[in-house]
Amino acid sequence: MAHSALALSKVPFFLSDSIRIPFVLDDGTQVPSLNLAFRWEGNPQGPLMVIMGGISAGRHVTDMGKQKGWWSDFVGPNRAINTQQVQVLSFDYLGGAGNTTHAEDLETEIPGFRGWVSTVDQARLLSNLLDYLGIEQIETVIGSSYGGMVALAFSQLFPNRVQKQIIISAADRSIPQALALRSIQRETVRFGLRSGRPEQGLNLARQLAMVTYRTPKEFNGRFRDGFNQDGETDSILTYLNHCGRKFARKFSAQSFLCLSESIDRHRIEPSQIKTPTELIGILSDQLIPPWQMEEMRENLAGPARLTLIESLYGHDAFLKEIETLSQILCCCIGGNHD
Repeated sequence: MAHSALALSKVPFFLSDSIRIPFVLDDGTQVPSLNLAFRWEGNPQGPLMVIMGGISAGRHVTDMGKQKGWWSDFVGPNRAINTQQVQVLSFDYLGGAGNTTHAEDLETEIPGFRGWVSTVDQARLLSNLLDYLGIEQIETVIGSSYGGMVALAFSQLFPNRVQKQIIISAADRSIPQALALRSIQRETVRFGLRSGRPEQGLNLARQLAMVTYRTPKEFNGRFRDGFNQDGETDSILTYLNHCGRKFARKFSAQSFLCLSESIDRHRIEPSQIKTPTELIGILSDQLIPPWQMEEMRENLAGPARLTLIESLYGHDAFLKEIETLSQILCCCIGGNHD
């Protein structure tokens, strides 16, 4: 492959690109041509790691100029995942807010599009990308939140293409409480669309999501009695509105609905996954509680180990617990299973 030759000519190398490919969704819907945006970088002689995050994450894992990567506290030169020693590959989700084909484009161009894509679709898209780049096998796939769901789907579908997986705050399916919370978010967005105010709908949906991502203890520490302790001029509602506005500037209503539904429709069978698996769970996570990850660990067909950590940040710990997770990642990448 031309891109492989380009990458192998540089140490370290960097490639951010996109390709056009035909694709068939898992419901049989034909997509004659979709755009797939990806980023590939690091040491071409090192092991290859695929890294995927939440629905608002994408191919920009590491910093690029002034643009901060969504996981650059963990990935980059001299980080836990050291790009001077390993290769890192990532891509923008189908139907999301990146440069891969958006949900709006699918709705416009594909008659009968159901409005959402599955984690199986994302996993098969990754397999197509590997084919294009001439890559036979991944050393390690690391998935957090939605990316962990995609990683699980990938290891079930393509067991010979990945040697190890690290799954952070993700499971084989969504629990009823998480389904209910996301359903309310989607109905809020749909109400905004019907009212001609899609950005306000997204804003409110994201505010609710932030409450589910974090913990009461964190909010109490930052906003005692609802106000910022540093001056009592900035309330928790101001903070949530800021998060909502920021998200609404990045996401469209259609892309949010597409990927939110994808999370709720996610189903894999742990008993069919033989890939060695490192699971990292958060004791305070409301969306992927530790008991669910323990159940999945017990049902995985291959060797698996679960590490649970304390965190104020709940589900968002995979973004915030830099020191703790960096240490665990270093052990997982280099360690053995029990």
